[in-house]
Amino acid sequence: MKILRTKPYVIPVFLPNAGCKRRCVFCSQKDITGHEKIPTLDEVKKEIEKFLRHLKNKERPVEIAFYGGTFTALPVDLQKKFLKVAREFIDGKRIIGIRLSTRPDDVPPDELDFLKESGVLTIELGIQSFCDDVLIKSNRGYTSKQAINACREVKARGFKLGVHLMTDLPGSSNYCDLFSAFKTVELDPDMVRIHPTLVIKNSALERMFFEKIYRPQSLEEALDLLSDMYLIFKRYSVTVNRIGLQIPVELRDSIVSGPYHPSLGDLVEIESFYKLTRWFLETFNDGEIIIAKNKLHFLNSYGKRNLKRLEKFTSRIKIEDSKNISFRLKDKIADYSTVLEKYIEELHSKLKVEGRR
Repeated sequence: MKILRTKPYVIPVFLPNAGCKRRCVFCSQKDITGHEKIPTLDEVKKEIEKFLRHLKNKERPVEIAFYGGTFTALPVDLQKKFLKVAREFIDGKRIIGIRLSTRPDDVPPDELDFLKESGVLTIELGIQSFCDDVLIKSNRGYTSKQAINACREVKARGFKLGVHLMTDLPGSSNYCDLFSAFKTVELDPDMVRIHPTLVIKNSALERMFFEKIYRPQSLEEALDLLSDMYLIFKRYSVTVNRIGLQIPVELRDSIVSGPYHPSLGDLVEIESFYKLTRWFLETFNDGEIIIAKNKLHFLNSYGKRNLKRLEKFTSRIKIEDSKNISFRLKDKIADYSTVLEKYIEELHSKLKVEGRR
């Protein structure tokens, strides 16, 4: 994975549904963020000042992020006003730049030029899926071709590209979500976010859930899929910024159903370790895995979850004074990335053979 030497703090400014031309079936911004109204410019400025005052590491770079809506679909005058507030902090050398989220069908070339001049460094595109039928059933309103072109255009203009994917949307499947992950790495983004679909109060998906039109994944089903997606991105050195929605404790009652866990990212990482380890030990009967002492949480976390599941391989799991996780086959040592590459090659081959069902 790409390791950012100095990962910036991000000051989120939520613009709930601002600029959105349609309501996606899964969306209910108010219920998951607690934000209902677009903040005033004074409110934005005060929130940024408050954040900066409470920074623990004053040396760490900071970015302002406009999230929660379709920023580039806002009236241009309003975009300019928000960007001007953020620009004041750039000019004062208190932040390094701006990031924003938008839709792939709202990034025309002249808009990108304007954003570049205004101090925007990163554009995160809410792609969600590269399968057209899934986009239609989710009421996204664009095609996979538009999504691909938007990613390329953002990269070509010199922005950092972020891609948002959602798993288990209506009409989707593990095949489709893994296909979307492989398509994402082809587009060479700088970062990705992955959100398993949750049924949120007051969303169209809530009605579909109660009418038994839509059934969300269980947590175990989601972990099985998300761990493979995580390993795909790790194989191709794409930074995974976040897995799962960050929902304030006081708003978690808004989740009607779905694979929510407050530490989903940790669970996915632990599941990924298990999946790769199991694959290696089952594929190579004389193989051993070498685990550094500082990596033992991969075995022992969450009630020794992986230690129990790998019990039959205990004699082939070695704890040694090393820095990383590695694999031994006879007298040869294979590093983690080599084994991961083989695993992903096999996964990709299976996907091609399976085809879309």
